[in-house]
Amino acid sequence: MTHHMETAKELRAQGYRLTPQRLLVLNVIKGAGHLTAEEILARVQPDYPMINTATIYRTLEWLKGAGLVAETDLGEGRRVYEFIADHPHHHLTCLACGQQIEVPDDLLRPLRDEVEAAYGFVLRADHMGLFGYCAACRKPPG
Repeated sequence: MTHHMETAKELRAQGYRLTPQRLLVLNVIKGAGHLTAEEILARVQPDYPMINTATIYRTLEWLKGAGLVAETDLGEGRRVYEFIADHPHHHLTCLACGQQIEVPDDLLRPLRDEVEAAYGFVLRADHMGLFGYCAACRKPPG
């Protein structure tokens, strides 16, 4: 059974209704990296020409609610979506050269714990873009 089908089976077992549109979007976004809603629409329409942008956004909201997809802005001025259910992570984005470095979700554990201890606030950070300067671009202290 493919990983896509395993995810679909798990969602059905949890009581989620999987429409053809949801399955198409899920199939497109799994393993595709960061995609905008418009890019997802362009990949889905050849198989389902009647699908529209509103359906894509509704499906993405559903996938976000199910904890399968994260939405973020990685500094390009646009919202992108990525399948994260099996690989939660974040991105360091260099403001000078645009390089992106993927970092594991565990890196934020101390921050989450500190915020909860200090403020009683449970931080939801599913897929963050953190901005700064990479080693090659940062200026020496001076």
